[in-house]
Amino acid sequence: MNPTQLRRLASILTLTLLGVSTAVAQLPPPTPPPAKPLVVVPPGLGVIEFEETLFDFGDIWDHEKVTHNYAFTNTGTETLNITEVRSTCGCTVPELTKKLYEPGESGIITVIFDPENRGGNQRKTIHVTTNSKTTPRVGLTFHAVVSKVLDIQPTIANLGRVFKNEEKGMKISILGSIPGFMAVPAKVQPKDAEMFIIEHVETLDVEVDGKMVPKSTLRISIKPGLPVGRHSVDLLIKTNDERRPEVSLRTTVTIVGDLQARPPRFALGRLDPGSEFEATLTLVNRVADPFKITKIEPSPDLKDIQITHKPAIEGQSDAYIITVRGIAPADQARILGQIIIYTDLESEARMELPIYGFVSGTTPSRSKSGG
Repeated sequence: MNPTQLRRLASILTLTLLGVSTAVAQLPPPTPPPAKPLVVVPPGLGVIEFEETLFDFGDIWDHEKVTHNYAFTNTGTETLNITEVRSTCGCTVPELTKKLYEPGESGIITVIFDPENRGGNQRKTIHVTTNSKTTPRVGLTFHAVVSKVLDIQPTIANLGRVFKNEEKGMKISILGSIPGFMAVPAKVQPKDAEMFIIEHVETLDVEVDGKMVPKSTLRISIKPGLPVGRHSVDLLIKTNDERRPEVSLRTTVTIVGDLQARPPRFALGRLDPGSEFEATLTLVNRVADPFKITKIEPSPDLKDIQITHKPAIEGQSDAYIITVRGIAPADQARILGQIIIYTDLESEARMELPIYGFVSGTTPSRSKSGG
């Protein structure tokens, strides 16, 4: 084959290869395999089924907690999600170890009931919420009849409002539930209890609902010279019942002095941010003796408040009109604090009068430590 023929053959082969390459490049891409259909499992096909939804604890004492387990099974076809278990009162605590249960899986909800400070018939309900379409909410109920180891009446010794240097006392009854029961004041009382006197009056058997039960009577009174203001303390009482060997009794009294504020506080009401406010009250000596206001100042949590005072009646000094003025803040939702008044009365040299106002339309400021 001569050179001319070789060149012609090479050209033909080159054109042929170029044509094949162009044809291959123009072919459509291969068709992908069909996608598998997405299987969507409809939610809510789990079903919670309890062995019981009502339980009776029967007769119990109020000094110890009782517990019951409510057993259940997911009888549905899909996973069950228990989203919430909630009781109707703080005396009942429901416990659940986990929230998700597969079909056929069982679990328990533990309920702890603390009957302290309760007596008689008690009926409580626990609400169980799930993602089930069939059983979205189930109520678990229990019943108990609670007997008190000790029955203290009244449960709080509130002596009310008492004028300074006035004598006042009240009696407390404590019913026991064992033969020979007795309750007496504890020998060691909290430090603040020194403002009250607590003493045992008597213990005897009395008839209650057709039964003879022991009752101890204690008397609580205030000591002379108690400072003006509200006083509160827990007095301790000892008993010979080992189930409740010691109990505390909340005791309160408000000592009213000669100086009285009318009204008893600076009420600012609802304020707009940045608006000016003003409030007044009259400080009166109820026995009409003259006195002087030596100084008035706001508590540290109050800012930019101006305070003035003047005699309620010109030339007299048994009553004063006190006025507070200021501007409502834009960065807090309320104005809350005390206006502290100092006088030349030895027994009432210092008194605090509350001031309160609500600022509407404010945006709470973020704390410096906030993220």
